Amino acid sequence: MHPVGSARRSHPLPGEVWAVLTRILPAVLILAIIGAGMLIGGLAQMLLGTKGRHVNWTLALIAGVAGSLVGGLLFSLISGNGLDLTVSGLIGTFIGALIITALYQWYERSQREKEREAELHAKRSGRHH
Repeated sequence: MHPVGSARRSHPLPGEVWAVLTRILPAVLILAIIGAGMLIGGLAQMLLGTKGRHVNWTLALIAGVAGSLVGGLLFSLISGNGLDLTVSGLIGTFIGALIITALYQWYERSQREKEREAELHAKRSGRHH
């Protein structure tokens, strides 16, 4: 029998430990999502090539987390797994990170080409710096 006023617990942890865990788990989960997103985004950059540069960790974070939100969620929902952590969601996260990284690299290349063309045009017209 349980003492009067005490509820039967469905978990094996003491009440104080359970209370602390339920307060910190959301923060730990957020940190895990950010860390996993950065790793997946970094892997996407390595796969697509960094042209001798180091991994851009800001891009890795953005590509990984955005890839997780878009690709991971989409793949999980299409496969019928809902919001559970599954292999299909991780594959979708990686594919989303690849797409975002490739788009960013394409944009960066096109901007460099425009700058080169502007410099070349300035040199030809005699207005170079």
